[in-house]
Amino acid sequence: MRSIARHDQNADAGAPKKEVLAHRLLAEGVAAALGATSCRYILVVSARNGDGKSHLFSTLESVLATAEPEAWSFLDVNGAARASPGDFQAPRRVVIDGAALLDGDGGIQLNDEWMKALDGALIVLLAGRTTEDEVAQLRARLDALEIPPVGVVWNDRDDRGLPSLLGALKRRASSVRQMFPGGKAAPEATRAEASGRGKPGVALFRRTGHGSVA
Repeated sequence: MRSIARHDQNADAGAPKKEVLAHRLLAEGVAAALGATSCRYILVVSARNGDGKSHLFSTLESVLATAEPEAWSFLDVNGAARASPGDFQAPRRVVIDGAALLDGDGGIQLNDEWMKALDGALIVLLAGRTTEDEVAQLRARLDALEIPPVGVVWNDRDDRGLPSLLGALKRRASSVRQMFPGGKAAPEATRAEASGRGKPGVALFRRTGHGSVA
């Protein structure tokens, strides 16, 4: 797992240029991280509804489907139901707007063909709401589904006023790494400024094998 970026869900299509740029930098950072892996079928997941999963998916789609239409496809579950993994030839990557795994029954509305093809999960965590216990539950759920995590994006929508955002994000990243055996920070960093306050917090992981990150 190569990249974890900070994301401000309050930035939208009508936002100032600075925040539109932040969306582009975020999408490019995620694309670079995923591009450094062998994953081709990526599921975007979160712990709870409202954590920003679909917002991140839309951000990635709006940037990458325009910038690199030959390299990326984006599907919701309805779109996936009308297609199959074999419809997308390598090296094209497919990103699917997945599920809030800890809400309701946590079911992912994809058929068996798609579930077998999924080879990476991009996890969205909401700063100030997602707990360490929920991160542990997410890990267990992904392990059970045999979908290895390849990246985490912090959505800091409700957490802008911290006196030291970078330090706080580093502490949170450390907590997340402890949920995955052998976790350690990678030396590289992809930095994307997601709001006008402070520097973005970016914690990087490197995927070392199925179901674990380091």
